[in-house]
Amino acid sequence: MRQPLGDEFQTIEARLGYCFLDRSLLEAALTHPSALPVGAMRAGEQLEFLGDAVLDLVIADLLHLHLPDLDEGELSKRRATLVRTVTLAEKARGLGLDEALRLGRGEDRSGGREKASILAYVYEAVLGAVYRDGGFGRARGLIARHFKEDIDRGGIARWSHIECEEEGLAGIGKFPSEQTVLNAARACAA
Repeated sequence: MRQPLGDEFQTIEARLGYCFLDRSLLEAALTHPSALPVGAMRAGEQLEFLGDAVLDLVIADLLHLHLPDLDEGELSKRRATLVRTVTLAEKARGLGLDEALRLGRGEDRSGGREKASILAYVYEAVLGAVYRDGGFGRARGLIARHFKEDIDRGGIARWSHIECEEEGLAGIGKFPSEQTVLNAARACAA
């Protein structure tokens, strides 16, 4: 089980572009429930709940501001691609949250740092921690920076349905599996 302390917190804060007033919020966000004793308060889950709500609102607002000619149905589709588990997992990896994540031994041994669901969880928990620590404006600014390229691309995530079809990764009318998308994203990054 890894524990981010001192310099690791500063590294994460630098990557996030946000310095916490209360680092216990960041520590809670980086702690997966598997690292906690049975019956312990799961503050990370509460932060993930907040982060999920803040993320949905900010992405909806950014899409509405940048793509005012799209109807509600199209905006909803684009928001869905931006807040998909696989997209959030890539954001978490890009920030190095996979390295700082505190997991229980069993989850760590079973490859928990690579699981998209866990990485999306920690990303949303960190957003919730930023919201709780610095307020909505700070959380909004951070999310806007993290999703700038996606919003500039018309609200389409890097490995969205449309782009995956262009790359020959998707079946007709279906999204590729998250593992297929993650493998393709890693291949392109290499």
